[in-house]
Amino acid sequence: MPSPVFSSPSVTARTVSTRATALLGARVGLVQVTVAGVLWGTTGVVVQLVRESTGLGAVSISFYRLAIAAVVLLLLSTVRLSPMLAALRLSPGPLVLVGVGLAVYQALYFLAVTTAGVSVATVISLGLAPVLTAGWEVARARHLPRARTLVPLIAGVGGLVLITMSSAHPSAAAPRPLLGLLAAIGSGIGYAATTVLSRHVAQQVAPRDLTTLSTALAALALVVQCRSS
Repeated sequence: MPSPVFSSPSVTARTVSTRATALLGARVGLVQVTVAGVLWGTTGVVVQLVRESTGLGAVSISFYRLAIAAVVLLLLSTVRLSPMLAALRLSPGPLVLVGVGLAVYQALYFLAVTTAGVSVATVISLGLAPVLTAGWEVARARHLPRARTLVPLIAGVGGLVLITMSSAHPSAAAPRPLLGLLAAIGSGIGYAATTVLSRHVAQQVAPRDLTTLSTALAALALVVQCRSS
């Protein structure tokens, strides 16, 4: 008859502590994603207000937003300048791609807001990105997703199609709906691609450093674009 196996109090305490830490991390992550979604979802409204009060275009607003954010992040990360420069030397190509991707999808999103309206631009750009990201993961895994993944994807695609069909007519809030729809779709594609690439880069670069570097590089990319045009 096998003898019973008893866990020592220290092992049990470590197990409980590990589970509590994992649960806390999951809850913190959920809060962070929720706050990010609220901030991103209300950005379109702010863009409309800034455009109406200043007359700035989508690219200009995008540049100022990124430039201000880059300055704030750099000021908050002064003690991290050496690691950030080391990361930039280690992975310059991927970091530049993430920065350019951020600049492109944000500028396209702002263009969609000013031409197709806040609601359409936000729903399409934010709704398309997770659908494309999930599709990429399915293609990489080379097997069909589970029902709990497939059903939301189908519902998301169906919702995007309905919104696209119902927003094809010009209005005061959407003076150029077709251009806005194309810009929103391009923003969603860019958002998805940048997200996939960022996850790969985040395995080598700390998240805060990645955010600071990509924001600064995105602002520089828009400066180059504005000077060339």
